[in-house]
Amino acid sequence: MTGVPLLNSVWPLLAQDEILRGMRTGLQAKSDPWAWLYLVFAAVGVILLLALAKRFLQRRTEPPVIPQRDFLAEAMVELDLSAQERQDLERVALRARLEQPAAMLFSPANLAHALKRAFTESMDSALEQRLSALARKLFGEPLPTSSAR
Repeated sequence: MTGVPLLNSVWPLLAQDEILRGMRTGLQAKSDPWAWLYLVFAAVGVILLLALAKRFLQRRTEPPVIPQRDFLAEAMVELDLSAQERQDLERVALRARLEQPAAMLFSPANLAHALKRAFTESMDSALEQRLSALARKLFGEPLPTSSAR
């Protein structure tokens, strides 16, 4: 029984001696001059690999683009407009380059402003008459004449 505790007390000293001897030989040994260059290349490679992985993962997590609703088309359906009226409104909205084309259906003044903006050089009198009739149908009054020309 006395041999086992003695062995347990000597064993850590033997292991410590081996560790110190290994450290001494490692410090005294000459190192390969290319080893540092290999280490630098490996570090740069790992950094590039991480950067590429980050970029790949960010590309996949971009939020999807939400399509914009066409409020003018929805309003034309709700108002139950004829095909000619729809075509006229779409033509005015396209030529006037309105940011929100449905806004021209808020009032006769908005519709007249869009018509004036769409036809700056020459006014289409037939279109103006049709839109005036549409304004009477929707709002109960024609297009204002002073802002239409």
